[in-house]
Amino acid sequence: MYTTARNSLLILSFIVVAVFYYFLTWSSGLPLLGGDHPVYLLMADHFSFFPGLKPEVSAVAMRYTAFPPFYPLLMGVLGGTSAHVDVAHAITTTFLLAAVLVYFVWLWNETQSVLKAFLLALIFSFLPTTLLESLGILSENLYLLLTLLAIWLVNKPDISLQRLYAIAAVIGLAAITRTIGVTLIGAFVVYLLIHKKEQWMRLVLVSIAPLVLWNILRWILDYKGGYLGLVADIVKRGPLVELITRQISIESHALWVGWIMGLDELPTLMTLIAGSVLGVICLAGTIYRIYMRKLDGIYLLFYFCLLMLWPFSLEAKRFLYAILPIFLFHGLEFCGYMLQRLTLKKIIIFSYPLAIVLVAFPAAGLFFNRMALATHAENRIYENSSDWYSDPNLDSARKIIRSHLMLVRSWRKVSQFVPENDCVYHVDAPSLMLYADRRSYSPPIAFTKKQFLKMANYCHYFYLGSYTRIPYRQVFYPKDLIAGTGKIIFIDRMNDVAGAPILGMLVEIPP
Repeated sequence: MYTTARNSLLILSFIVVAVFYYFLTWSSGLPLLGGDHPVYLLMADHFSFFPGLKPEVSAVAMRYTAFPPFYPLLMGVLGGTSAHVDVAHAITTTFLLAAVLVYFVWLWNETQSVLKAFLLALIFSFLPTTLLESLGILSENLYLLLTLLAIWLVNKPDISLQRLYAIAAVIGLAAITRTIGVTLIGAFVVYLLIHKKEQWMRLVLVSIAPLVLWNILRWILDYKGGYLGLVADIVKRGPLVELITRQISIESHALWVGWIMGLDELPTLMTLIAGSVLGVICLAGTIYRIYMRKLDGIYLLFYFCLLMLWPFSLEAKRFLYAILPIFLFHGLEFCGYMLQRLTLKKIIIFSYPLAIVLVAFPAAGLFFNRMALATHAENRIYENSSDWYSDPNLDSARKIIRSHLMLVRSWRKVSQFVPENDCVYHVDAPSLMLYADRRSYSPPIAFTKKQFLKMANYCHYFYLGSYTRIPYRQVFYPKDLIAGTGKIIFIDRMNDVAGAPILGMLVEIPP
């Protein structure tokens, strides 16, 4: 009777979480301007049999993207294309819910406690970073599902060879979902060696096969995008030892900031202190899992080491999200290890999830408050924007989101003026391609007009936008480099009043 009631409660809880997330994420738009979301939709179009953008447009995205193919491939096959962004959101949300379910089962196996597993899975489901990440069309949730699946499958005292091959295949798919999945392959190799598994070499070959095949295909198709080129450019900037030392210093601080902001976007002093203590506990748990020769502990060691050398500190919060549930479990495991001899163990052990709730409560409370505000008719246009949930100033959030929506409207106009056989230079090429259905390329970086016009000779159109993206620092770039050489096709402003701030403009330069 108790088991039936417990199982019914668990199923009901999962249904409630699922309904909440499908309601939250169902949208035909993207959560913010730019980012990786447009790139994944363009790639999904390229892989899809369903209607989408012109093949030559999505082919440009495929040729220059650095992202692995598995996530957009699944989206394209399942119909999550640029023509059906709501379906893409639903698919991504399904990956998140499946990851939560696997996480719960893994925790149950590890802790032998339904209550602990349920609490930690529920806490992860409603952390501020999970809520915000769920709004996007990004590969983290699929990657999280695959890594948790591999870790759960390996969680047996006597693993059969068939199961190990299944684990190797799942790890291989994770590596072509996110590039950082190579750390999971590295951890798997170490795991096989220290546990002296039979046929370890064949298992390693199975785990790297998808990555090798993808890179061979990239070479055959002459896909030019990739992270190695970006890292190689950075390495050329100075002595290697000095670069690595500076990189470790920068990234270690960025990871700490990313961890704190994953709990609260606007941390107070109390959040900083309590969040830092939680981070130390979780890190100690990771060390303990490494000592226990567990795959998840070895994996996080490899993951953190690579993040220390990865030159993208601004994305630290997103990178940590992909391991967050594992890291939280490590904290719980360490607390259990330290308190196993105390008589009050059962009471104290639950103070750990309570501490996470208290630290994350202000940011989660703000999120749900904004959800309630978005139900009002005048706020409906903001309900699926990440700025609406993360910006503490409502007026600022409204202004940012409105400008983003107007820029999207401006990009859609581009197809009326640019011929199908021509293209457009823009600092945010993927976003323009997604909405304008025209090929777009990032403009070259130059310091003189003559040099720039010599390099930018492929497209005859330039879209000058009112915002910047790395590595561009100048608003409306390359306005100064093409001044007086072309004609303005149209100008879009924040409103129709003369003299209102300009959002963007399309400029044509004759051949």
